[in-house]
Amino acid sequence: VFGSTDKEGKPKQFDKKTNIDPSFSMRGEKIENRVTIVLQKLGISTSINGFFYLKSAIVKKYNNEKEYMGKTTLKLYPEIAAEFDTTSTRVERSIRHAIEQCFSRGDINLINEFFGGNINTEKGRPTNSEFISCVANHLKVNSRIRAY
Repeated sequence: VFGSTDKEGKPKQFDKKTNIDPSFSMRGEKIENRVTIVLQKLGISTSINGFFYLKSAIVKKYNNEKEYMGKTTLKLYPEIAAEFDTTSTRVERSIRHAIEQCFSRGDINLINEFFGGNINTEKGRPTNSEFISCVANHLKVNSRIRAY
């Protein structure tokens, strides 16, 4: 990934400890591509805005978990809203709709693999923050094991 640049053509910032471009997983795959595949396998349609908002949220959480810890509403949603020229409220609602779609239409085995014991049985699905964190963490933990 030598010579990678960001959207503005500036050199990308690498992790100072590992000198690795954080937009790539341990297997060298772009994390955006892995998140896209996972969301599709979980049953979320690419035709809804929530898909793209979730993808952005998961990638941000994957790349910088500490920055967004406990700040989904205050930091993550506004950043995504600015990125897509919309409001934080629409981002939150669209993500919630995408997660509901996942739990009503998705592959139950894959859902159990990702969310097994982390689902509130009263609601039947995780909160937006729980969903984002679970997928980001699952991708981190399994980045050396297999690609999706």
